[in-house]
Amino acid sequence: MQWLWCWRRKSDMPMLDEQEYAEISALFRAGIAPVKEYRHKNAAPQKRVRLVEIYAPMLARYESITGFKETIPMP
Repeated sequence: MQWLWCWRRKSDMPMLDEQEYAEISALFRAGIAPVKEYRHKNAAPQKRVRLVEIYAPMLARYESITGFKETIPMP
């Protein structure tokens, strides 16, 4: 992990190396099934899905790698 300039946020942000990204990406993909299941069961639009709760394991691991508390689970 290294800190690099992010053009979207206009500030330095932690950038994952390939191994770290693979780990976070796997946790992100693992969250997709619960999102789809919730939306199907509740006929809910995506904005009603509690993404922060579903992606909590991914966000926690990201924070443990980077020391940065991300609050937006979507790329």
